[in-house]
Amino acid sequence: MINFTTDLLSINPAYNDSIIRYQSSITGMTKSNITISGNTFSVYPFDNTFSFNLKEIAKTWINPNGFTDTILPDLNTNFIYNDTSLTVTIPVQIQTMNNVTGDTIAMNYKFLKSVEQLKNYNRKLSFNNDVKLLLPTENNFDYSATYFEGYPFDFGIYGIKVGDVYNFRNTNSGLVSDNFSATTTSVKRIFLSDGNSDTTINDIILLSSNVNHLELYVNGTLKANLNLKKVESKCGVYLKWFSSFGCYNYWLFDGVYKDVIKTKDLGEFSSKWDNLQNKTSTTISLGKSAAQSYQLSTNFDDVEKDYLIDILKSPLVQIYTHQTPFIQFQEFDFLSVNITDSTTTVENKNRMNKLRISVEQPDVNTITY
Repeated sequence: MINFTTDLLSINPAYNDSIIRYQSSITGMTKSNITISGNTFSVYPFDNTFSFNLKEIAKTWINPNGFTDTILPDLNTNFIYNDTSLTVTIPVQIQTMNNVTGDTIAMNYKFLKSVEQLKNYNRKLSFNNDVKLLLPTENNFDYSATYFEGYPFDFGIYGIKVGDVYNFRNTNSGLVSDNFSATTTSVKRIFLSDGNSDTTINDIILLSSNVNHLELYVNGTLKANLNLKKVESKCGVYLKWFSSFGCYNYWLFDGVYKDVIKTKDLGEFSSKWDNLQNKTSTTISLGKSAAQSYQLSTNFDDVEKDYLIDILKSPLVQIYTHQTPFIQFQEFDFLSVNITDSTTTVENKNRMNKLRISVEQPDVNTITY
């Protein structure tokens, strides 16, 4: 018989250690084979306990195509989308054996494309909520986000199972949405806007330009509170990134920014080998390389801190090609960029903070030899 001394959770962050430990009732010289998708890993016991870390396998399985968003919403037809790229289930067969006999057990482990920090992690686990919003939280029940009117925006929900019925209630207005029935177990991404249309929940639960308190009910049970701050439409530089929480975050930086272009000479070659009357210069440039960056800034409050500062840790940051609101989001409207520098200032006195970042634009093409 195989007995687990340490097993995984019902859903596990793919980018943290995911160590299983187990013992076998088989005696003598033993080993364990762990088989995953036809690949076998041999493990040997220490004090009759086998250990195996699924982290590297989970990272590979959950991210075959990078972090690029594969969903292009059309709010004329739907505003709830199932994103199959954010979770993965890994079937694991575990066998323990000696020279005579063996035991086998089959397990299925689920992973979310996310990472967790030690701060508040045990506190979140103690709440033991099976439904999670993929947003900052301290207790797996209360969440917060900021939504900029007129720009693409969504948030994700994990844990809604096939056949579950869920809806939303705005406690500010008392309005309740329609009931929605889940047909898959994938992460549900709720789109509030595709850039052009602020429809969806806005039509069902009117969002006011302040903090809207939304409640998520699943099968009639309250599962989460979302404090959704709505900011009225304005111009600015809009960034999107893949977050530590397992979905996508968005933020509108100030419309006043610095546009910096730096160039560098690639070298030169001499043109001295000719008669003086035939020359107009002694050297010829090989061309230049160029790089363009935006120096952006924004203010944020303490509630928004965890949501926004997460951009500094993201493996994928993208810039929206439009700086004005209410433009239909099309494919390739988000371009990947790099954050090359950042400064965060926290003002305890007035509880307002500032983030400054430098965003390197996509490559600038130049004419060279």
